[in-house]
Amino acid sequence: MSERLPLAAIPLPTNLLPLADRSGASAGRGSGDRQGSPDRTAAPA
Repeated sequence: MSERLPLAAIPLPTNLLPLADRSGASAGRGSGDRQGSPDRTAAPA
């Protein structure tokens, strides 16, 4: 369990950062929280 936590924690944020930027994190944040909420849930899923 301990090994999975750090391993998954590292790729999760690293992938979320580029994914969110490409998905349009800036546009989603400026457009409204509605687009940002679903975007975040769809990114990790």
